[in-house]
Amino acid sequence: MENSKSGMIMQTATALSEKQTLIRHILIPSVTLAILISTVITSAYYGLLVVLMGGIRMANAQLSLYGPWMVVLLIGFSLQLILFFYQRRYSRYLHTACTSGKGQMAASSGTTGVAMLACCAHHLAEILPFIGIGAAGAILGRYQFQFIELGIASNLIGILFLLSAIQKHRLFLSGAEVVFARLNFSWLMKLSMFISAGYLTFSVIRSFS
Repeated sequence: MENSKSGMIMQTATALSEKQTLIRHILIPSVTLAILISTVITSAYYGLLVVLMGGIRMANAQLSLYGPWMVVLLIGFSLQLILFFYQRRYSRYLHTACTSGKGQMAASSGTTGVAMLACCAHHLAEILPFIGIGAAGAILGRYQFQFIELGIASNLIGILFLLSAIQKHRLFLSGAEVVFARLNFSWLMKLSMFISAGYLTFSVIRSFS
């Protein structure tokens, strides 16, 4: 009986030690790196906005108009970064070759960048003709909200894709089994793709009316 209790205590201690190791060497570095990258992207976007608007005051006024959209886009992109780096670090920790999500991450980050660019597109239209790409500014200006919606949808799909990969390869921390057992992230990703495609199609059609 005492040996059984001792064995259970040792297993519990080992599990806690492993969880602390994963949090310290995988989760925390992933969150830190994601925050740093998101900060760089935010700073670059704000710098671009200041240049396009011709000053900090006008840039702040523009942010007050589109700020909430930017917050949603940056939060979504940051969550993808956290999940991506977490998955990669955990895979290396387990000595596996699980690299799912890299392509989706790249595609979604590109869409997010375009969506952020669209928020100041009508000011780009004033500058882009001087560098020979006025058509691009006009397109972004006309469909800026569609690009923003596409960026948000892309972030959501990217997050669900990465969660489905983590679920498939069982790369979640102990204690998260309940969530990953109850939710099918692969199915949720497909559902979000279907809904997003329908909504974006309707939004584009509505913009012509």
